[in-house]
Amino acid sequence: MLSVSSDIGSVLKMKWVINSPRLREACENLLINPRELKRKTIEQCGNENPGASEAHLSAIYNIHLRTLRLHLNQVIEERKRIIKEGSSMPPILNL
Repeated sequence: MLSVSSDIGSVLKMKWVINSPRLREACENLLINPRELKRKTIEQCGNENPGASEAHLSAIYNIHLRTLRLHLNQVIEERKRIIKEGSSMPPILNL
């Protein structure tokens, strides 16, 4: 079973399948945008914050990583709950 807190380094390197139905449902239940589960580079943070000093950019990036870890932990736990208790979403009909 995947545990973010035990191996955050490898989890952050993973490519998430954001269109997974259970992952999407977990994000929806937690009001987390699935795009927030993507790790940004420090360069991307710099592009989003032009003119930021190196120290400020480092702080922004560290906040991004902490938020990412928090969201990953929450989504993984919610996904586990959905799997255990069953989905609350109606099944998709193939028409």
